[in-house]
Amino acid sequence: MPMAHVRLALPTAVLASLLVGKAGAEQPPLLLPTRDVDIIYEVTPPSQPRIRERVHYRAAELLERVDGPHNSTPIFDRHTHEMTIINSANRTVLKLDMPQQPQEPGPKVTL
Repeated sequence: MPMAHVRLALPTAVLASLLVGKAGAEQPPLLLPTRDVDIIYEVTPPSQPRIRERVHYRAAELLERVDGPHNSTPIFDRHTHEMTIINSANRTVLKLDMPQQPQEPGPKVTL
């Protein structure tokens, strides 16, 4: 391959990758699991005791339940855009409408 073609090949490849990346970047990434998951988060804030939360996600129903260290358990229903808060301390259930905000795209990468 002549040297002139090599010099042209690299900028062309970079430009092509930027164009392909830009076309794919128009759709925001899917931020929800595609299958059922059960995740345990353990966080230790500075000067505070460790917090443990368990998140259950049912993909087919688009339901997410967060069991944390507090008395209330939120359940997010992404089909109906409702949030149900179950409070075991006073045995109450509260249903709220969730705001319908579009998913924000991830961080931008600059080359």
